[in-house]
Amino acid sequence: MTERVAAVAVSEAVVDANVLLRFLTEDPPAMANQADQMLRAAEDGRVVLLVAPLTLAEVVYVLESRYGWSRGSIVSGLNGLFSAAVLVLLERTIVEQALIWYRDMPAVHFADAYVSALAAARGHGAVVSFGRALRRVPGIHLIMRAADLDAPDV
Repeated sequence: MTERVAAVAVSEAVVDANVLLRFLTEDPPAMANQADQMLRAAEDGRVVLLVAPLTLAEVVYVLESRYGWSRGSIVSGLNGLFSAAVLVLLERTIVEQALIWYRDMPAVHFADAYVSALAAARGHGAVVSFGRALRRVPGIHLIMRAADLDAPDV
């Protein structure tokens, strides 16, 4: 049984990870075609499509874990999508920095790179985490103990 959804006129919509995944992987072809049509609607100015950082975290995870894409391929694919200006990337500057750190630092997962980029963008660089790999992220002050929260340089 196929579920039908009534057509709705919208000027803006938030894109889910599965649409981006279908477009990037072309898998399965029927859904990839639908994703392509949605992106073309945005390209034609019929709708503004927004992409949230959380959505990108899911896309990165699935491309890496299920499809076996390399970090470089993931970043290249996402940058290709965003350079076309078809999608509006929320927190663009933060996400762009996160993608660079994710690509360039094999021990840093995308979500950790995003948190680090957010901390850097806020001007303090303080990240509370047990992830030792974050020590390698430039400008990040990793806080791993409650006692370090009282430090005057945080």
